[in-house]
Amino acid sequence: MKDIIDTLKKVRDRIQNYQEELQNNEMLTRYVLIDPVLRALGWDTEESNKVVPEINVFQGRPDYSLICDQKILVMIEAKALGTDIDKFNEAGFKYCWHNKVPFGNY
Repeated sequence: MKDIIDTLKKVRDRIQNYQEELQNNEMLTRYVLIDPVLRALGWDTEESNKVVPEINVFQGRPDYSLICDQKILVMIEAKALGTDIDKFNEAGFKYCWHNKVPFGNY
């Protein structure tokens, strides 16, 4: 639990310190904000059979697919910090609907 709290504090600090850069770069947002949180939650981002970036699925390529027992449990559509994600709900919903993965927007 301490690891996730420490990671979230680091992510918060990175948002404050690098907000402008993160607003202009989705890949940087993924690298410095999302990847550390996934790792703190126990998802090894270097384990290619557990965390698969840009996997080809029906209806597109979500930024992350989290896999357990050869089944996609979670699909994540990442955007640069500050992006209005409501514009991208349809794409995320389609990824999940067509691949039988529960959909949530947070």
